[in-house]
Amino acid sequence: MPGDTLRRLELDNGEGSCVIHGDSKTNAISTIGVQDRKIHEGCYFFRRSFVNITGTGKSYFLLQTPEAPTTVHTYFDASVDGDFDIKVYEGGTISSTETPLPVFNADRSSSRTPSASLYADAGITATGTLFWESSLNTTIFTSAQVGEFAYEIVLKPDEDYILEVTHNDTGTDVLNYNLHFYEVNC
Repeated sequence: MPGDTLRRLELDNGEGSCVIHGDSKTNAISTIGVQDRKIHEGCYFFRRSFVNITGTGKSYFLLQTPEAPTTVHTYFDASVDGDFDIKVYEGGTISSTETPLPVFNADRSSSRTPSASLYADAGITATGTLFWESSLNTTIFTSAQVGEFAYEIVLKPDEDYILEVTHNDTGTDVLNYNLHFYEVNC
């Protein structure tokens, strides 16, 4: 109808929705990306940090996903100063969750906290199913990525995801990591 304007239209296919935004001044139509929409909904979280690792051995990080119907979509990247092997496992046996790591909401005005939990120094007695691995060395490769912003990995609900970091040097080296995830049905 004359004078009507499309400002926001949300289409839902049952697995997620797509938001279409209409600009009445320019008559432009654009699609709002899921990650951007999740930021504005307060359902997009991140942990960006580094850890100094001394001596050879393994360190473990644990991401525990919430129960269904909430699902976690994630991507992870790492860079190193040293010689590391990084593996990601699904499942496994957890004996303890020692150090909870703070995870931050990308919408800094939102008080929403994630349903998923992240830990360092987790006690692992069995690692589960290996689904990603990379060897990082400052002389060969300095960074690696699991998924990427446009192609994240959808994790199973109510599951443990183990990040195993093996330090192959005897000195002290640095692992920088970035974990990003958003929750559907948060």
